[in-house]
Amino acid sequence: MVVCMMSRAACGGAARLSLRMFRIALARSFWQLRSADLMEPRSVPKRTIPPYQTLFDDDDYQLKHFHNGPDLLITFTPRYGRDAEDRTGFGAGVFDQRGFSMLCVIGKWDHWWQPSGIEQILSISNSLIARRGYSSVCTYGISMGAYGAGLLADRFGASRAIMVAPQFTPDPGKPPYELRWRAEAHRIKFERDNMDEALKGPATRLIIFDPWHRPDRAHADLFLQRQGCRAISVPFSGHAPADVLKETRLLRRTITELIDGTFDHAGYRRALRSARGSSPSYLAMMADKICRRWPDAAISLLDRAITLDPKRSTYISRMIGVLIRIKRYEAALSTAETAVVAFPHQYSIWKSLSEAALHLGQFDKALQAARRSTETRPNNVDIALNLVKTLVESGKGYEAQTVADRIKDLMRPLPHQIARLDSMMA
Repeated sequence: MVVCMMSRAACGGAARLSLRMFRIALARSFWQLRSADLMEPRSVPKRTIPPYQTLFDDDDYQLKHFHNGPDLLITFTPRYGRDAEDRTGFGAGVFDQRGFSMLCVIGKWDHWWQPSGIEQILSISNSLIARRGYSSVCTYGISMGAYGAGLLADRFGASRAIMVAPQFTPDPGKPPYELRWRAEAHRIKFERDNMDEALKGPATRLIIFDPWHRPDRAHADLFLQRQGCRAISVPFSGHAPADVLKETRLLRRTITELIDGTFDHAGYRRALRSARGSSPSYLAMMADKICRRWPDAAISLLDRAITLDPKRSTYISRMIGVLIRIKRYEAALSTAETAVVAFPHQYSIWKSLSEAALHLGQFDKALQAARRSTETRPNNVDIALNLVKTLVESGKGYEAQTVADRIKDLMRPLPHQIARLDSMMA
């Protein structure tokens, strides 16, 4: 890996130059965006979505259909982290333009397809499939949608399921004991969560995942122990392999080839290796993996990611996080102060600003930033804990206790976070 062979001095110098250039570019980008706001807005071509027919609608689901030919793609919405009534069918306006008929199973909240309405959706869908006589049926989804695509593929009569970053189960009480969504899991009765039974069906499951991302690898390993599951690797993509494939212009091609059975695995690997340097998501995830041993190289990678996609605040947050991790608090604070001007609603940047200021003993600035991040995400446990920590270290114990009492209800499903809170208040 080229970045790992750089000398420490050269790498450090490049990172310092890179960081200075990043601050200049970020400020310039912000003012260009502000100036553009005052001008006539440019017309941006919108995705054309043909008229879909709503076949089912209740408090938990919608089912939408568009008939377009003999090949049917059934899609499942991903996790959104919020409830919504107006979710668009996943893949609508994309695969219907490529000649596929579409059935879009839409979750109105993140329920991992457990509410009973899914049984009515299956009944309606199977009657439609029989009536239309589709020659091929395939399911497709990302994350929560991938879980649904794999769990229900055979019940929809699909020959294959395309599953991007799927869960074997979202139930934190079952292997691999997934903890990322346990705050939501307490709302769900897992009455239809039996992937072991589902995988006994004949449908082929195509698992697209990052083998270096430990949480997703744990799920993928469970799938790949079962017959009929095949792995498709997108290294250094984290929980977002679709983002890397999209940024390398391989997503639609890969998914279409998997659907129609023309996928060439060796050709795919060559294309991904050739194009991955153009993916800011790939560069940012690579930076995450190397930042402990080669922090300066990680900063250089993040700088490249920011150059490729300057409007994505996630990469700037990661840059600041690396600077805090390697104790470059002045650089972290300066970068965060520039970034919050361009991204005033990005809670993670405000949180990082407060952490850097706190390390430097700038308590008023740290408190102001911590409060601002909490205003942006009032129900985020990590953000609230950061405010408690900042209040305690600033000598405002009474206010810290008030905040701690307020957030304990949010933390009820998260005992490890309650332990963190108790240690702060001790």
